[in-house]
Amino acid sequence: MPLRRIAVLATAACTMTIAACGSGEQPESQPQAPSAPATVVGIRTAPTGDYLVDASGRTLYLFTKDEPGTSQCVDQCVAQWPPLTGAPQAGPGVDAAKLGTLNRPDGGGQQITFSGKPLYYFAQDKAAGDIKGQDKMHVWYLVSPAGEAIKTAAPTG
Repeated sequence: MPLRRIAVLATAACTMTIAACGSGEQPESQPQAPSAPATVVGIRTAPTGDYLVDASGRTLYLFTKDEPGTSQCVDQCVAQWPPLTGAPQAGPGVDAAKLGTLNRPDGGGQQITFSGKPLYYFAQDKAAGDIKGQDKMHVWYLVSPAGEAIKTAAPTG
């Protein structure tokens, strides 16, 4: 009775499949895309005025030729003025509501903004507290905690 043998084998195979499914093992979850690391924007307190910095104390700048939500610094400009990228996080004293991001026009990912203005580093600033980019070409300035360009003398401290 080969037909009966096939039926028994089929039943056994179904039983084993059902048992395996009900073994209490959870299906593997789909891998999550890694989230961008948080980039903290903080405030450096100086005797002549406070300004925005990253978590390691590196100075942040704004470019007065940028329009809110748009970066005009592309191509060779980025070599001297690297954009601040990542997922923005407010440090102590920073208004988190003023932090945001924009899509870089050159495909460079998400650039962090403050009060709608893109934030940048200056390549010649090597250490925390360096402000060599202040008033560079009369278009690059430190950023106040209010989100405005600091056009007065460079803060020291």
